[in-house]
Amino acid sequence: MSIDGSLFAIVSRLRCRVVFLREQRSSLRLTGQFNNITALAVSTTGLAITLDDMSMQFISDNNTSKRALSTSGVFKVVAFDRTGQMLIAATDHKVYVWDTKEFPRGKRTAVGVNDPCLIGFSYQNVVVVGSNGQIITYTPYLIPTKRLSLPLGGTITSAAFNVNATVLGCIVNEKAYRCDLSTGELEEVTWMPEIPVGMAIRQFVEPVLWTSDGEVFQQE
Repeated sequence: MSIDGSLFAIVSRLRCRVVFLREQRSSLRLTGQFNNITALAVSTTGLAITLDDMSMQFISDNNTSKRALSTSGVFKVVAFDRTGQMLIAATDHKVYVWDTKEFPRGKRTAVGVNDPCLIGFSYQNVVVVGSNGQIITYTPYLIPTKRLSLPLGGTITSAAFNVNATVLGCIVNEKAYRCDLSTGELEEVTWMPEIPVGMAIRQFVEPVLWTSDGEVFQQE
């Protein structure tokens, strides 16, 4: 799903279909080698797919494919900015940024977090989250400006930002948490009556949770 909710991508081993949710137009069909996907992101400019062979494919909306290779391990997370012009990804301990018009050339890199589980753009800044609760915020040029270490007492199994990546939602030890990234304030979501396995953050920073049975919960 794209950041603004206008696009939805479905990928199989050899094909990808991009569905336009807000426009009356035919879905876009892309082809490629999509075995063993580790992360996926879609935007109006194309599709980014990372694979377990340490590669990333960027497939533009005209079905042109370009490929980049990591020198620091598998790309575990990937995301576009709201315009689709900037592409970010992270491996263990390293963050990458590209302009999609120049991809795979012109990359910028910086030291990242261990076992990244989420990455995104907070307006123009880059935010990456490690599964141990370490969070780093960077300028668009990947200069670190803020570091947080959340006292979670376990490993993040599911994580999501709100649309502007100012609020983080995560699940640790079968409990849901919400964190304001501007202050570092962490609070447990106590109204959830079941064990959550997945989490999303609505535009107005309220969490949405679901269970392994597919039940969805949100605070009334």
